[in-house]
Amino acid sequence: MWKKTEHHPWAEAEMAAVKTLLSKKIKSQKIPGKAECEECRRLSKGKLRKRTCIRFHVKNIIARDLQKKSFNPFDLPGMFTDITIK
Repeated sequence: MWKKTEHHPWAEAEMAAVKTLLSKKIKSQKIPGKAECEECRRLSKGKLRKRTCIRFHVKNIIARDLQKKSFNPFDLPGMFTDITIK
């Protein structure tokens, strides 16, 4: 049986810290390793979560950005078939 844990949303300050400290990894679409996550926590003076949370947060940012880039509503079957672009 799975443990039920409480969900804690990321604060704006936490998200901003991760995005600024790991922006190179996000831009290059690479998930940070243990050393990079620990360095990020150290530079933020321990205000961030565990390194695995940081790693998955960056992974989700990259996945979200890739999904936004690849989405084209005209590729959906049966939708927008009667629309013509002038």
